[in-house]
Formats: sequence, C-alpha cells, structure tokens
Amino acid sequence: MDGQTARISIAAGMASQKGMIPVCSAGNNGNAPWHFISAPADAIDILAVGAVGGVGQHAPFSSFGPSADGRVKPDVCTMGWGAIGLRVEGDSIAPISGTSFSAPILAKLVACLWQLHPEQSAQAISAGGTRKALRSISHRTIPWATASRISSWPTTRCPCS
Repeated sequence: MDGQTARISIAAGMASQKGMIPVCSAGNNGNAPWHFISAPADAIDILAVGAVGGVGQHAPFSSFGPSADGRVKPDVCTMGWGAIGLRVEGDSIAPISGTSFSAPILAKLVACLWQLHPEQSAQAISAGGTRKALRSISHRTIPWATASRISSWPTTRCPCS
C-alpha cells in the first residue's frame, strides 16, 4: 500500500497529475487484523475518505493508515456510518454504512469548493482547501467532521513499512 504499485492507485495518481481531484473510499476493514487503507486510497495526491457516525464517532469498520510510506490516511472523514439511503429493493430508505457512502459526500464538497474558487488548482483544492473548508464549516453544520476528531484516529505504524 505504497500508492505506487497497485494499478488502480497508479491510475488515481495519474488522474491527479492531470489536474483531477480523485476522491477515494478508505475501505471497510477497520475491524480486521489488516485494518489499513486499501487501493486506491493509498495513492499519492488523492483524497482518501474515512467514515464517521452522526455524532462524530469513528466508524469501527472504516479503514485507517498510515500508508506504507507513512502518510496519514484517511485524509478526511464524512458521514458513512448510519447514513440514510435507498434500500436495495428500492421501496424505502434505511440506515446504510460504508466508506462508499462517505466518498460521494466529500466529492460533492470538493466540486462545490472548486466551483466557488475556479482560479485554484486541483492540488490547492485537495491539499488544503478541502480540509480548511471542512474545518471552517464543521462547527456549524457538520460536527462529525471536525479536525480534532479526525486527528484523534489511531495511526499505528504500518507493519509492511
């Protein structure tokens, strides 16, 4: 999980180099012995998204880092534990969980932020703009995405490094 080996991670890194902002789920192995992020969340210069619940608690299933080369992952967290979505049957809504629900929330934020600041590069938006935007609005609208909660996630050393 060094961000430069898995083909999907290489592709995500290439998309970033071409001016896109890849937003990738961190993975759902937080409860497993191998709790680390999965590809392409290990890619360099992408936004890896973890999951939290509605009152700020770390979702136990949400994978976390660091990456093999020591980068802190996930980069940010959004609602993904007990989110509300359409049931598979399509007949009603229900609580659903997974980092696959967290990533689209962040992707929407990134798109809105970039639309608000079109003069900014993709790297400026993903490197600091998204985190700064989350911190500036989190205390008012999304209390579960505060920087202090994200930074309190465990970041044990990756055994493969």
